[in-house]
Formats: sequence, C-alpha cells, structure tokens
Amino acid sequence: MFSKALRLADPLLIGGILFSISIGVIMVISRNDTLSGLTIGLLSTLVTLGFDLVVRQAKTEKTLIEAMEMSQIFADEVVRDSLKEIGDSYQIIKSYDYDVFSRVAEASIQECRIKTSELASGSLRFEGTSVQELGSIEYENAKDHIKVMHKNDMDYWISPFGKNYFERNLEALRRKIKITRIFLISDEEAKKYIHILQKQEEAGIEVIIMNPQFVNPGRDFLLFDNKILMHYYTDLQNQYKIEEIIVSPERVKHAIQQFDILMKHPYGKHVKDFL
Repeated sequence: MFSKALRLADPLLIGGILFSISIGVIMVISRNDTLSGLTIGLLSTLVTLGFDLVVRQAKTEKTLIEAMEMSQIFADEVVRDSLKEIGDSYQIIKSYDYDVFSRVAEASIQECRIKTSELASGSLRFEGTSVQELGSIEYENAKDHIKVMHKNDMDYWISPFGKNYFERNLEALRRKIKITRIFLISDEEAKKYIHILQKQEEAGIEVIIMNPQFVNPGRDFLLFDNKILMHYYTDLQNQYKIEEIIVSPERVKHAIQQFDILMKHPYGKHVKDFL
C-alpha cells in the first residue's frame, strides 16, 4: 500500500495542481468572489504540495535505509566479491544472446537463492558421499555432551554402518564426551537385544529404555552440545546418507525439551531392569 502511494505521488501532485487551478477558474467564470476562489485554489495547491513533500521524504528515507542495508551486505568480502563475479558473468552470458545459456544462468542463480534461504532458515538437508558423513564430523567436533533418540530397528547396530557408527561413539567417549541414548523400543525388544544395550552401557553410554506406546517422540534425532540438531534419513540403498542439520534456536530448544522430558519420564527403564 505504501509503495503504491509512492508511485502515485507525481500523478497526485499534477492532478492536485490542475484541480486547484480549475477551482479558481470556475469561481472566476461563475462570477463568485475572485479572492475566495484564488484562496481556495492556493490552499488546495499547498495541501497537495505538502502531501507530495511527505511522500517524497518517506521515499528518500526508505532509499537511504535500503542503501545502508546494502552497504552492510557488501561489507562482507565474500558476499561482495561473489556478487560482483556473478553479476559480471551474467552480463557476459546475456551478451551471447543465446537462450539456452541465459536459462541455465537464471536457474543457477535461483538455485543459489533457494539454498541460501534454506541455510538462513537454520536447517540444511544434505546427502553425503558416505554413511552418516556429517554426523561423523559432529561426533569429532562435540565438546561436552551428545544426546541421541533411537527408535526401533535394533538390527541397525549389527549392520556394517551401525558398527562403524558405534566406533564413533567409542572415540567420543575416549575424549571424555558424555553420551546419553534413549532407546524407544518395547520391553520384548529390550529383552531380545539386551546384549546390544549392555554393550553400549558397558562402553560408558548412559542408556535409557522407553516403551514407545507411552510417548510420542517423533523421529530419531541427535543433539550435539545442545547446539546442533540432526536427523537421519535412509537413501534408496537403505543407508543413512541423507542428513538434516538444524541450528535454528527454536527447533534445537524444542528437541532439548523433548529429550529432557523423556529422561524424567516415570516409565523410563535401565538395562538392569531387563537382566
């Protein structure tokens, strides 16, 4: 609405002046008080000029704010150099006057916008070249505490990538990183896979077993130092190569609260309860 008013400023100015002149002329022609007609016309002109001045001032302020925002953006050397290079390259591509090149360039710019917008939202979905690629990196980067929610599929731990993942756990434990893992499995599954649960507890992992019928935890997730939230998804080969990394404070806070609630849940059990 405001931008529309800015676009109408000049037409309104011209229209207002013409209207003012028309009033004065009509009153003179109709033999009304000439002074009154001129006064009304003058006042109408002044009101129109005043409105135009306010709109132009607002437009100038808006332009200055945008200029300041752009100067802050271009203060970043990476952004400045990248945008300049993209702009220069795009002009060269357009000069070729070849539609295929132009469409590919526009699609590439759009893809860049989408990806940076995704990052700005605080999350990134990533398909790695190896199983749990970024998750493995975060295990190495963790400094204090790793919290894990594991649902179902206990056979995962005897698969090749499950064993490799457990090795990452052991490496973190050797660096004095605390690991807490909540297993959302039934009592029957806990008894069936008690050797896996025991192995993890004996390694130094805090193990909590929770029957999923008592809670609604959503999907598996990992929390690194209460700062980075991660979800795993399986690819076409049923390997965990697709990862979603989340640093959005709101979503991380929600996951922390969810984890803490389950840790205090009265139905939480320990390995010893199944021996």
